[in-house]
Formats: sequence, C-alpha cells, structure tokens
Amino acid sequence: MAANYRESSEDLKKILEQTHPEYTKYRHRWELYEDCYSGGPDIVRWIHRHLRESLTSVRQRKARAFYPNYCQTIIDAYMSYIFRKGVVRQPEPGEDRGPVLTPSPPSSPDESAFLAPDQEAARVATEPLHKRKKKRSLIAEELEEFWKDVDQCGTPIDRFMAEVGIWMLTYGQYHVIVDMPRTKEEPANEQQRREMKLHPYLVKVSPLCLTNWEYGEDKKLLWIRIREEISEELDSFSERKKGGICQYRTWTRNEWHIHRITGDKVEYRGGGNHPLKEVPLVTFYCGETPPLSPIGNSFLRDIGPINLAILNWGSLIDNEAYERCLNILVMERSQLTPGEIVIGTNNVLEYNMGGTPPHFLTASTEPASFIQNMIREAVQEIYRLSRLGGLTGRVTREARSGVAYKFESNEANQAIASKADRLEAGERRIHELHEKWLGREWEGVIDYPEEFGIESVEEEVALLTQVKGQFRSPTLKRLLEKKAAVKLLGKLPKSTMETVDIETDTLEEVKPTFSPFGM
Repeated sequence: MAANYRESSEDLKKILEQTHPEYTKYRHRWELYEDCYSGGPDIVRWIHRHLRESLTSVRQRKARAFYPNYCQTIIDAYMSYIFRKGVVRQPEPGEDRGPVLTPSPPSSPDESAFLAPDQEAARVATEPLHKRKKKRSLIAEELEEFWKDVDQCGTPIDRFMAEVGIWMLTYGQYHVIVDMPRTKEEPANEQQRREMKLHPYLVKVSPLCLTNWEYGEDKKLLWIRIREEISEELDSFSERKKGGICQYRTWTRNEWHIHRITGDKVEYRGGGNHPLKEVPLVTFYCGETPPLSPIGNSFLRDIGPINLAILNWGSLIDNEAYERCLNILVMERSQLTPGEIVIGTNNVLEYNMGGTPPHFLTASTEPASFIQNMIREAVQEIYRLSRLGGLTGRVTREARSGVAYKFESNEANQAIASKADRLEAGERRIHELHEKWLGREWEGVIDYPEEFGIESVEEEVALLTQVKGQFRSPTLKRLLEKKAAVKLLGKLPKSTMETVDIETDTLEEVKPTFSPFGM
C-alpha cells in the first residue's frame, strides 16, 4: 500500500530516500568520472597505497600530489570545436537564412501582379536574402528572449548547452528539466502571460541527483525523483543547525510534488497538476540511447582510469625524489672512531690502508625511468582513445603520410560530429517541451555544425576550385563557396556572415580559368 504523500511518516521518508538499483550501481563510477574531469584536492582519494608502504608515507604522498588533467583538456576541446562555428536556431521555418537560388526576375516591375497565388508564393520564397521582408512574429521574439536567458539566471543558451555537453561526456548522460514558473495568479490569456514575462525555463539535473525513476509499457518515463541539497535561508544572526536539509521533487506525467526532509520529519511543500501528459525531463546521452534507462556510457570510461594511473605513477616518482634524491655517505666505523665526524671542504676523511673506502649509497634510477616511459605511453593512449592524437601532436609515429593525417582528421571530425548530434537532438527536445508548456508545437530549426574545419583550408579551397570546373549546379557551387568562406573567415559576427551570403547569392559567378577536361 502506497504511503500518503501529504502526511509525514516513516514509510514516506523511506520511499523518498529509496534509490533505483541502477543508481546504486553507477553512483561510484559517476563520482570517479566527476573527479577525473574536475580534479582539485578531492582527486587524492584515488591515490592507492603501495603494499609495502606505511600510512605515514601514503599521507605524505597525498599531501604532495599533483594531477595532470588530460580528461578536462580533451572534453573542453570537444566543446570548443562544437560551439566555435555557432549553432543555427530558427524560431520558424519561414526564417530560413540558408542559400537562395534566385530565378529570373520579372521583365517589368508590375509583372508580379499578374502571377497566380501559388506562383507568387514561390516567387517570395525564392527572393534573395536582402529583399526578404523580416516580419518577426511574437513567437520568434519570445524564443529569442528565452535564448538570452534559459534558466532565469541570465545564462545564454550556448553557454548552457556547452555546460550540458561537458557533463554529458563526463557522466555519460546529463538531464535537463523544462519547468514553468509558478505564480499566485495564473494569467487569464496569452497576452497577459507575455506581459507577466512567464515562459518555461531550464534546470540542470546531475545523474547524482536523479535518484529514482520508473518506465511504463510505452517505454516512456512514468515518474522521476530528484534529490536536492537546499539552503536553510537563515538570516545573518541565526545559528546554523547541524545536518543539511534535503528536498525531493517528484514529477509524474500529470503532477509534480515537493517534499522536504529535516532529520526524521517529512514536510509536504506543495504540488499540483501540469498539462504536458509526460515527464518534462530531457536526457542527453553521450553514446547510443539505452533501452528503458536514463544511464549511458561515459566518454571517460576508458580515459579516466588511465589518467588516474598517471596520477599514481607520478606520485610514486615524486615520493622517490623526496626520499632518495640525496645521496647517503656510507663508511666503516670502529670503537676508536670519535663520537662525531664532521665532513667538509676544509678537512680530510682518512681510512686505514686496505680498509673499505667511504662511498655514497645512490638509489637506482631504473624504476623512475620505467615509470616515466609508462606515463608517456599512457598519455599517447589517452589522446588516441579520444580521437584527437593526430591533431595535438601527442601521438607520434616514425612517419606520417598525408593519407594518414587525412584519416586522423576525418576520424576526429566524425567523433566530434557524433557528440554534436547528441546535443542537437536533446536541444530539439527541449524546444518541443518549451512550446508544449505554452500550448504550441515546435516548428523551428535547431542545427548543430557537422564540419569543424579540422582539415586544412587549402584542401577546401582546392576542392572548391575543382568542383566549380566540373559541376553545373549553381546551387551546389554556392553552397561549397559558403562552406569555404566559413573556414577561411573563422568566427565572425552574424551580420558579416549574412553579408557574405548575400554577395554569394547575388554576385555573378567567377568563371574558372581552366578546364579539367582539357578544352
């Protein structure tokens, strides 16, 4: 029998604190992946004690530990590539800013007046970009305001999605709730809602906070439960109580509820109905979407343990340097030897003829050299697994041909493009829920880049020159010309790129100076 969710009881507290079996299984891994990316002082808990090492020695090693963080460098590089060229977001299909092939214009200014309605619509749709009338709808204006601040904290959507992408790669999955602000008075109509500036907003949810869930027969979520550590909202002269306050948010397909646990007391903080008829949770997966589970495979699944191995090996070398780098003088001693022997540059150390001469006890450098070789091999393996080895120069070879470099570039481009596709699918789902909260359907466009300029610009220009001489399609030529322009110019203001698009669509094409067929 289910506990009454409005009444405080031990059964309700037990139900709220219960975790899904998969959450219990993966929690330790998520903490490991989080430490691998974040680094910092907490990383020392992954330093292992040697079998013949004292507790004092391992504590000293942890106090001196340093972490060469390759995980963060690689994940940040992925996000840098994805968001370098910008994401195309169009509120409505009619606001397409892509290439336009203009047909022959009317022979007279008044000719368009005699066109049939369908012909007029086709003419307007194929007008050059600079002649289109930019009529911004209220929906477009509202979406653009949402993109400037998606979480009610002033975060623009690109920065929000970049952070989601970082944690998606780190944990293997990351979640976003699409919520609607609650007000004492509900707006009477759409105009009043806009005047009140009420629109959906986004909340990031770590996998460590999504503690329980259940799926239905339709393979969609029935409900989820999110655990939050909250502030006591103390004033400046109040005493802070020991032990934190925990809050649980429960979302179902039709309702939402909030419970707060303080000690053994459960307090119902509110709830209500929502019109979505689904759980407003969007999960971003690093890899393939698993069946009936909000858990994916981390990008650091193989890279993270290698980086932690480098941490431990480096700690051993550091310990070797601290304990054995100073040579120790060894000499025989007899009962007639004075109690104190002072060795310096102004005196002489004597020993009996035929006796054992003093010598220094020097530690072998072979173990440290062996560990250093292992670290170098591990670093190369990290970059190989991340598909970025050839681009960073970390993976070395005796000889690298142009074909090999091209293969590595294409491999890296495909790896980054696959992560961009994951972000694109998740963001599209966010916009679908955003519009569903407002009683509308999402009809816009979300398009993440698929090419990241990893190959050289010279190759792109050479390909464009060859294509212009071999293909007859003006549209294909203009598309390739715009693609090459983006790589040549890099990240420029949107207005500048629009000017380049206009000029590419309207100016006369440059004829090739040669023919590939020898004519």
